[in-house]
Amino acid sequence: MAVNLGIGYEYDGLVITSIDYKPSPTKARPNRITFTGVTPGNESKRLSSSNSNSGTSTNKNSTSASALDQHNKTHEDAATFLWKCKYISGPDVKGQRVFEADRLSVKAARKEFVKRYGKECKPLFAIHGFNSEPGTVFKRCKQAQGRFDN
Repeated sequence: MAVNLGIGYEYDGLVITSIDYKPSPTKARPNRITFTGVTPGNESKRLSSSNSNSGTSTNKNSTSASALDQHNKTHEDAATFLWKCKYISGPDVKGQRVFEADRLSVKAARKEFVKRYGKECKPLFAIHGFNSEPGTVFKRCKQAQGRFDN
Protein backbone atom coordinates (compact mmCIF):
# COMPACT_ATOMS: atom_id res chain seq x y z
CA MET A 1 0.00 0.00 0.00
CA ALA A 2 1.53 3.30 -1.08
CA VAL A 3 1.36 6.01 1.56
CA ASN A 4 1.98 9.67 0.81
CA LEU A 5 2.90 11.74 3.82
CA GLY A 6 4.26 15.02 2.46
CA ILE A 7 7.31 16.84 3.78
CA GLY A 8 6.60 18.13 7.26
CA TYR A 9 4.34 15.21 8.28
CA GLU A 10 4.56 14.85 12.06
CA TYR A 11 3.86 11.96 14.37
CA ASP A 12 3.40 13.28 17.89
CA GLY A 13 3.08 9.93 19.64
CA LEU A 14 5.76 8.14 21.61
CA VAL A 15 7.82 5.58 19.71
CA ILE A 16 10.18 2.83 20.74
CA THR A 17 12.28 1.56 17.89
CA SER A 18 15.36 -0.49 17.15
CA ILE A 19 15.92 1.14 13.76
CA ASP A 20 19.44 2.46 13.18
CA TYR A 21 19.64 6.19 13.79
CA LYS A 22 22.21 8.91 13.32
CA PRO A 23 22.82 11.28 16.22
CA SER A 24 22.14 14.76 14.76
CA PRO A 25 22.05 17.16 17.71
CA THR A 26 21.47 20.88 17.42
CA LYS A 27 21.96 23.54 20.06
CA ALA A 28 18.20 23.69 20.65
CA ARG A 29 17.72 19.90 20.41
CA PRO A 30 20.66 18.01 21.93
CA ASN A 31 18.85 14.64 21.64
CA ARG A 32 17.89 15.04 17.97
CA ILE A 33 18.44 12.04 15.70
CA THR A 34 17.70 11.25 12.06
CA PHE A 35 16.67 7.94 10.52
CA THR A 36 15.16 6.36 7.42
CA GLY A 37 13.05 3.30 6.76
CA VAL A 38 15.90 1.46 5.08
CA THR A 39 19.24 1.03 6.74
CA PRO A 40 21.83 -1.63 6.06
CA GLY A 41 22.03 -2.35 9.78
CA ASN A 42 25.10 -2.05 11.93
CA GLU A 43 24.87 -5.35 13.72
CA SER A 44 28.53 -5.94 12.93
CA LYS A 45 29.38 -2.85 15.01
CA ARG A 46 27.29 -4.02 17.93
CA LEU A 47 28.49 -7.60 17.72
CA SER A 48 32.16 -6.88 17.00
CA SER A 49 32.92 -6.48 20.68
CA SER A 50 31.89 -10.09 21.27
CA ASN A 51 33.41 -11.49 18.05
CA SER A 52 37.00 -11.67 16.95
CA ASN A 53 36.30 -10.21 13.48
CA SER A 54 37.08 -6.59 12.69
CA GLY A 55 33.46 -5.56 12.34
CA THR A 56 33.58 -5.68 8.55
CA SER A 57 30.40 -7.14 7.17
CA THR A 58 30.29 -10.22 5.01
CA ASN A 59 26.62 -9.52 4.33
CA LYS A 60 25.73 -10.32 0.72
CA ASN A 61 22.86 -7.80 0.61
CA SER A 62 22.83 -4.91 -1.85
CA THR A 63 24.88 -2.78 0.53
CA SER A 64 28.60 -2.98 -0.11
CA ALA A 65 30.96 -3.66 2.77
CA SER A 66 32.40 -0.13 2.52
CA ALA A 67 28.91 1.44 2.63
CA LEU A 68 28.06 -0.72 5.64
CA ASP A 69 31.31 0.25 7.35
CA GLN A 70 30.54 3.94 6.76
CA HIS A 71 27.01 3.43 8.07
CA ASN A 72 28.40 1.76 11.18
CA LYS A 73 30.65 4.75 11.87
CA THR A 74 27.80 7.27 11.72
CA HIS A 75 24.76 5.38 13.03
CA GLU A 76 23.75 3.84 16.34
CA ASP A 77 22.12 0.43 16.69
CA ALA A 78 20.19 0.57 19.94
CA ALA A 79 16.55 0.42 20.92
CA THR A 80 15.45 3.86 21.99
CA PHE A 81 12.35 5.91 22.76
CA LEU A 82 11.53 8.74 20.36
CA TRP A 83 9.06 11.57 20.09
CA LYS A 84 8.53 14.63 17.89
CA CYS A 85 9.01 12.50 14.76
CA LYS A 86 8.88 14.51 11.55
CA TYR A 87 9.44 13.72 7.87
CA ILE A 88 12.07 16.25 6.83
CA SER A 89 13.53 15.25 3.45
CA GLY A 90 13.89 12.65 0.74
CA PRO A 91 11.38 11.40 -1.83
CA ASP A 92 7.91 10.62 -0.44
CA VAL A 93 8.49 6.96 -1.18
CA LYS A 94 8.68 3.99 1.14
CA GLY A 95 12.17 3.66 2.61
CA GLN A 96 13.52 6.92 1.18
CA ARG A 97 11.95 9.37 3.62
CA VAL A 98 14.31 10.94 6.14
CA PHE A 99 12.81 11.57 9.58
CA GLU A 100 14.04 13.52 12.55
CA ALA A 101 13.04 12.89 16.15
CA ASP A 102 14.23 13.44 19.69
CA ARG A 103 15.53 10.54 21.78
CA LEU A 104 14.05 10.06 25.22
CA SER A 105 15.42 8.15 28.17
CA VAL A 106 13.16 5.47 29.61
CA LYS A 107 12.46 7.77 32.56
CA ALA A 108 11.57 10.72 30.31
CA ALA A 109 9.36 8.51 28.09
CA ARG A 110 7.45 7.26 31.14
CA LYS A 111 7.02 10.82 32.44
CA GLU A 112 5.66 12.00 29.06
CA PHE A 113 3.35 8.98 28.81
CA VAL A 114 1.88 9.60 32.27
CA LYS A 115 1.50 13.31 31.48
CA ARG A 116 -0.49 12.49 28.32
CA TYR A 117 -2.54 9.51 29.44
CA GLY A 118 -2.44 9.25 33.23
CA LYS A 119 -0.89 6.77 35.65
CA GLU A 120 -3.57 4.12 35.17
CA CYS A 121 -3.30 3.92 31.38
CA LYS A 122 -1.36 1.01 29.88
CA PRO A 123 0.63 1.49 26.67
CA LEU A 124 -0.44 -0.29 23.51
CA PHE A 125 2.51 -1.07 21.27
CA ALA A 126 2.26 -1.40 17.51
CA ILE A 127 4.78 -4.12 16.74
CA HIS A 128 5.83 -4.58 13.15
CA GLY A 129 8.34 -6.64 11.30
CA PHE A 130 11.62 -5.75 9.70
CA ASN A 131 10.00 -4.86 6.39
CA SER A 132 7.80 -1.99 7.65
CA GLU A 133 8.58 1.63 6.87
CA PRO A 134 8.24 4.22 9.67
CA GLY A 135 5.97 6.57 7.72
CA THR A 136 3.40 3.86 7.09
CA VAL A 137 3.44 2.78 10.73
CA PHE A 138 3.22 6.40 11.97
CA LYS A 139 0.19 7.09 9.76
CA ARG A 140 -1.65 3.94 10.84
CA CYS A 141 -0.91 4.52 14.52
CA LYS A 142 -2.06 8.14 14.27
CA GLN A 143 -5.35 6.98 12.74
CA ALA A 144 -5.79 4.31 15.42
CA GLN A 145 -5.02 6.79 18.21
CA GLY A 146 -7.93 8.90 17.03
CA ARG A 147 -10.24 5.95 17.68
CA PHE A 148 -8.91 5.51 21.22
CA ASP A 149 -9.16 9.22 21.98
CA ASN A 150 -12.87 9.39 21.05
